[in-house]
Amino acid sequence: MAAVEGVTVNKETTWTGIGVDPNSTSTAADTSALKGTVSDILGLTSTAATDTAAATGATTQAEGYKAEAGAYQNASDIAAQNAVIAGIAGDIKSAQQARTVRTTIGTQQAQVAAGGFGAAGSNLDILRDSLQQGYLTQQLTASQTQLTQGGYLEEAAASKAQKSAADATATAATNTAAAFTSAASLATANAASATAALNNFIGTSTLTSDQKLLLAPLSNTTGVATVPQIAGAGEALGSDTAESTSSRGSGSTVKVWGNRF
Repeated sequence: MAAVEGVTVNKETTWTGIGVDPNSTSTAADTSALKGTVSDILGLTSTAATDTAAATGATTQAEGYKAEAGAYQNASDIAAQNAVIAGIAGDIKSAQQARTVRTTIGTQQAQVAAGGFGAAGSNLDILRDSLQQGYLTQQLTASQTQLTQGGYLEEAAASKAQKSAADATATAATNTAAAFTSAASLATANAASATAALNNFIGTSTLTSDQKLLLAPLSNTTGVATVPQIAGAGEALGSDTAESTSSRGSGSTVKVWGNRF
């Protein structure tokens, strides 16, 4: 505009902010940008809620696996103790059998001596048979003891392996929970940034009915932002295009607060 002598021309301030230029009317591009921002906020909020739930589930799984690992450790300890007990029981039984053999041989020797016979011939055969039978019995007891102990020790080793697997799974679940928690925090932070951008976008401009409707989900469903002025915005779309256009000059000023996260 050319300057006229004696007349002061009020120049419009150049808009350098984000969102709608307060010196101009809203455009289709503004509405499209607003729609994208609202969509981002809703999506990020949903993602944050989903990731938080996933983190809670993974944490619960980790606790379950830790408890399972504890149970396997108890089973391993019990099996190891049973192996020790089996060894002691076998030693006791072997000692009892040795005592029985000595008693039997002593009795036989006394009977031979009482009959006036010497330690020769068939008497020695009887004593030898008693010793061999007693030794065989003790060997069988020792073998059975080793087998029993081996079974318990294998059970203990298997339980330890199961415990290690449960511990590894619990650690993985814990790491997964941490990853989901970080993702939820990031989504929440991004949603907050998007809301701050939306605040800047709205600024002090006047919203059309279409734009009010776009903002409605933020206050009515997600709790991300409080926009009480847009309640019932859907009814405003019942008017014709002229009413929607005229609302630019008489609509309410709406502010979306990012600290409502």
